[in-house]
Formats: sequence, C-alpha cells, structure tokens
Amino acid sequence: MVRYEDEVADYLRTHPNDYVRYQVTPIFRGDELLARGVHMQAQSVNSQAIKFNVYIFNVQDGVTLNYADGTSTVDNSAQNVSSTPAVSKTANSQAPSQGNNDQTTVYVTPNGTKYHLNRNCRALARSKTVDSMTQGQAIADGYTLCGFER
Repeated sequence: MVRYEDEVADYLRTHPNDYVRYQVTPIFRGDELLARGVHMQAQSVNSQAIKFNVYIFNVQDGVTLNYADGTSTVDNSAQNVSSTPAVSKTANSQAPSQGNNDQTTVYVTPNGTKYHLNRNCRALARSKTVDSMTQGQAIADGYTLCGFER
C-alpha cells in the first residue's frame, strides 16, 4: 500500500499544480471488525502519469490476523509462513502448482467469494483484477471452490 501512496505523493510533490483523484475503500466480510484488504484507486487529472486500480490483501508474513474480533498474534514458527503476494495488478497466467493442496496456487477476485484452480476458468473471463494465493489461504479466508471446477 505504501508503494501506491508514495507514488501519488511523489507525483504531487513534482507537479504542485496538478490533482489526483484518489480513493481507498476497506473491504470487510459480514460483521468482521478487521478489513480483509483495501481497494485502492487513483488517477491523475490532466495526465496519465498516475493510474491504478488495485486490491491489497490485509496479510502480513509471520502474523495471524483474526478478522472477526480484530486481534492479531505473531506466529512463533517462521517456517509455517506462506509467501502470498499481497498485490496483483495484472492477471497471473501460471498453472496451479502440484503437490500439497494447501500450497496449490488458486485465483480469486478482490470482491469474490470463490477460488479457482484454473486461471482460465470461465467465471474469471470478465474479471479485470485476479489475484493469486495458496489454496490453504483461500479456504482460511472463507473462499469456496468455484462451481464450474467441481
């Protein structure tokens, strides 16, 4: 998130007479107290210098977040931490990895409720933003398998 905030701040510093339309929306599920992530959008007015529309997951390596009550705990074992990309601006075209289902790469949309094993699933055809994560993380975050892939 800081990368995008800095990009806008740097632009405004170097272009003091310009403007940027900027919006950050926290995304919650149900009655959870902690946001699952944020939807960030920005576009510079009168130029194309700044233009992004991204979803940033509220995750941190080595920390377990309890979205329901807003608490967090530091994981004692760094080996159990999965490496999940926090931001994806473009669609990922990798095939799902093989092996342990918890580590299989799956694909989700920022506001969706389903995960997809196949990046080319017809349910993702019109999605502009597709993020990847492990199947274990998707299940832990409340996503369920897409009906087209059962």
